[in-house]
Amino acid sequence: MRLPSVLAAAVLLSASLAAHADTFDFSFGDSSSSFSGSGVLTTGTLLSPGQYVIARVTGTVEVVPNGPSLDISSMLAPGSFPTPQNGGFLPANDDVLLVSNGVGSFDQYGLSFLAANGAQFNLFSGSVNDALLKPAAGSNVFENVPITITETAPTPEPSSFALLGTGLLGVAFLAKRQLA
Repeated sequence: MRLPSVLAAAVLLSASLAAHADTFDFSFGDSSSSFSGSGVLTTGTLLSPGQYVIARVTGTVEVVPNGPSLDISSMLAPGSFPTPQNGGFLPANDDVLLVSNGVGSFDQYGLSFLAANGAQFNLFSGSVNDALLKPAAGSNVFENVPITITETAPTPEPSSFALLGTGLLGVAFLAKRQLA
């Protein structure tokens, strides 16, 4: 009766190991931009091949060139920026990252996050790369800025998980032999 328990534990362990996240370095803006920043994106839910919901963003932003660096304090919920209620003129954010060959990009809805001073940012892909800033007590500032997103730690290939599963089956087989 212990064999089914051991197998169930092995399946749960392999499933939990497969549910880890990728990280991507990102940067936006340049010396001529009114705002810029950099940090790390952590992916979460896989929507379809190469399309992930972003689970976390960390990093810093500068609202004025050579100004103080502000920490990114949190992500904004999907659909919360920009909206007609906060003066936005774009479709609301969906916080989705598109990935192809280790390079990431945003869709036209983009990623939205909050800086430590209360300013809201939305990074998205338009005709070029784009960013929208809503200062804490001001109107929107829109700029075409370069956005770079590259994978920092690729996930293991499916064959790695197959190897892990094979090892777990071997452990289960040995456990069965010892119980017999």
